[in-house]
Amino acid sequence: MSARNIEGVSVSPVADLNALTVLKPRRLLFTKAALDWVKEQAKKDDGDESKKAKPAKPAKAEKPAKVAKPRAKKA
Repeated sequence: MSARNIEGVSVSPVADLNALTVLKPRRLLFTKAALDWVKEQAKKDDGDESKKAKPAKPAKAEKPAKVAKPRAKKA
């Protein structure tokens, strides 16, 4: 509660975190309970196989275009 009086400090519940609120500030301060909650959520996301990205297949190299060679004219 007292941190709300400090200019430039933002206090929010851990459930309201998103990428912007985590990446924007230079420093973050978590309570132990909040950090444990974040770790638990990360484990849940890692355990869900349907959400995991499949490794990309390497792209097939394209064959160079064939260029027609000019034929020598017969005299």
